[in-house]
Amino acid sequence: MFRARRLADAGPHRMFSELDPTISWSDGVLSVNRPELDLHHELGGRGLVLVPSLFAWPNVFVKASEPWAPVLRYPTRGVGAMWFDDPPAVDLAPVLGQARAALLVELTTPSTTTSLARRTGLAPSGVSAHLSRLAAAGLVTRRRAGRLVFYVRTARGDALLS
Repeated sequence: MFRARRLADAGPHRMFSELDPTISWSDGVLSVNRPELDLHHELGGRGLVLVPSLFAWPNVFVKASEPWAPVLRYPTRGVGAMWFDDPPAVDLAPVLGQARAALLVELTTPSTTTSLARRTGLAPSGVSAHLSRLAAAGLVTRRRAGRLVFYVRTARGDALLS
């Protein structure tokens, strides 16, 4: 998504040079200029598939042999973060209570009180009371769809979980 937006905003010349300084684009010609490699690929209207790759770092790789579509593999953004573990999940139960923490975790998709009660084993009336408290804290919001009311985790609720 980032590269597509960059292509639309800045054009191919800028987008390709940001992928790697050895890449250039001019008049439909993709060039990869390196001391050990000097390639110019005429795409001839075949398009170009851009493939981010964790395993391409720090180089780019080009496959432009016919009859396949030309492919440019480039290092993905954030490759350095791949080698670090996520911090341990914070246990929200001591702060929110076991039931509210469980409900907040369950709200990865919009859910009704009944479906949450079924999934958590809590009574529907208890789920409703807990959801009211979570809504008052700005951690969830309600959305009506006909006769059903769906609860959705808010950005604040997402931030609390992460």
